[in-house]
Amino acid sequence: MSRINALRLLTSVTAIICFMIGSTAVFAAPPIPANFFGTALLDGMNVPDGTLIEAVINDVVYATAQTSTYQGESVFSIIVPGDDPDTPNVIEGGQDGDTIIFRIAGNDSTQNATWASGGGGQTALIATDNSNSGGSNPTPTPTPAPGDNDGTVQASFIGALLVKLQTVLFDQESLTGEDITINTTSTGWMAGDTTGTNAGWRVNLSAVGDFTNGNGNTIPLNGFAIQFDGSDITPRAGSGAAPSSLVANGSTITTSGIDILAASAGTGSGIYDFDPSFELLVPSTTIAGTYNTTIYVTITAGP
Repeated sequence: MSRINALRLLTSVTAIICFMIGSTAVFAAPPIPANFFGTALLDGMNVPDGTLIEAVINDVVYATAQTSTYQGESVFSIIVPGDDPDTPNVIEGGQDGDTIIFRIAGNDSTQNATWASGGGGQTALIATDNSNSGGSNPTPTPTPAPGDNDGTVQASFIGALLVKLQTVLFDQESLTGEDITINTTSTGWMAGDTTGTNAGWRVNLSAVGDFTNGNGNTIPLNGFAIQFDGSDITPRAGSGAAPSSLVANGSTITTSGIDILAASAGTGSGIYDFDPSFELLVPSTTIAGTYNTTIYVTITAGP
């Protein structure tokens, strides 16, 4: 590897479960939160662990998070709630189309986002520390010294292992009093290697734990599985043999992690898109609500 031996990203998985009597719903699920994650820089530098990240809509702070350090970079993950239409006199979060302003330690980021139910994604926050602004004389531009009229222009690049995941969102389902299995496909995942070493790599997927609804109710993680095969892997750039799915027959996702995609030595050079499918077993005893868990993907060098 030239620079990065491992990269880890996270996102959320959401399942909305409602209880039905006949064909009439007796539970209205709130909007699905939007999950944003990525890096944070203040004055072009990493920030101390625990630096406050805020999500602001119409001058109201609806979500906060704290930074941590991973692979030498300041990273964050923040879940921005939506406004519940069943409480018209209270605004609990964003509505489709609302602009989200992110703040790093109280300083507005130059990167905004648009709130959408179940939306979000990866973003790189950059802000300037306004507390450091003050009167200072600009540095004068140096005058070039006399010399020849020719020169050299050089550009150099560093390769890396790359991985990108997307939010996993199950459609709203109805409880029947029996175990049910729900399914979804998450598109736009990506993994690859631009180092040129052809050393191979593998992608590992894990989850933090059971699905929870915030009120002490859970859906067991051991009913959550992933599946995709070679037909779901598409080369975007690069050459050579594509990586191979390790979950073609389906595998249960665990807290310790499972390998889902791998490139042996001499393969996997370039960038590849893949679209995994997910399955969740919902027990008959499940209570209506919106359930979430968080998943992580890590890409590491080596076959």
